[in-house]
Amino acid sequence: MRASSLFIGFVYTNIRNDHAFGTTCRKEHRPPMTTGHDFSHLIENTISHFIFSHANNQTVSSIHFDEWRLLPYTVIVCPIVGECFCEYETNEVVSARSGSTLIVPPNVKHKYRMDIGKVHYAHIHYTFLQNIDILALFNVPSVVTGAESDRISSLLKQLSESTDSNSSDKISIKTVIHARALALELLVAILDASKIKRESMDFFIHFSKISAVLEYIDQNIDKPITREELAGLLAVSPTRFHYIFNDIMKISPILYVNKIRLQKAQTLLASTDIPVGEVALRSGYPDIHHFSKQFKKWVGVSPSKYKENSRLSFLHIE
Repeated sequence: MRASSLFIGFVYTNIRNDHAFGTTCRKEHRPPMTTGHDFSHLIENTISHFIFSHANNQTVSSIHFDEWRLLPYTVIVCPIVGECFCEYETNEVVSARSGSTLIVPPNVKHKYRMDIGKVHYAHIHYTFLQNIDILALFNVPSVVTGAESDRISSLLKQLSESTDSNSSDKISIKTVIHARALALELLVAILDASKIKRESMDFFIHFSKISAVLEYIDQNIDKPITREELAGLLAVSPTRFHYIFNDIMKISPILYVNKIRLQKAQTLLASTDIPVGEVALRSGYPDIHHFSKQFKKWVGVSPSKYKENSRLSFLHIE
């Protein structure tokens, strides 16, 4: 099996000050081969989280998103004062106030509003094998209440405090490790309030068969990738590989590669100042016009509009 990486990433974004910093801690290792239910080490050794932004006890003034948002990260909002509302594409509207927590998983279309109040919030993404969204494997409640909400709110506050710095020279290995521990505790708290999807059980049992393929896709997402190339990693024919991959991932290999390319583009557009043309190249699209067409088909808006809308998440924080 190819070497995998344990990745810890933090990004703090403050739109008001136009400031951002990031730090990583990377450890190379070789995870054990896994079969059947023996996948715990592989998940543990490749789990990642990336904090796009956070705020602790922040005053919010008139946030209204009239257009649908499709973000590459989980949105977690814990109101301290006031009430926030979230509308989904299904016309469902949920609300959260003090004592409850609003959770919007990645790539779920939604509109959000809060007139005035104070909140803890974070935009964070949890994955393993780099691109497998952990929360997508569970039925995560839109609103968490009671003791479970208190636990999430407390961890969110601690996580914000642990990474609350405007200077990269204040970041130490202790800070990174502490924040990672809190982020994983926060993930556990969210999963404790959730239920695993029935179809996810089959995935957990069989995904080790294609883990090398998933790692290869992640490491080469900026390059052309063919079905024949991926089939060679498993030493099977392209037809057989297509069947194996589709049976486990519930999506064809080529569609999966395209999905990962577009999700990477979403992340870069939402969290960096990289120009759209460079985002296209880093996501494996040498033709920016083809990239823009595919991105708009996937998200519903152009890359430049998406970049603008994603950054609007922070414009009303005082």
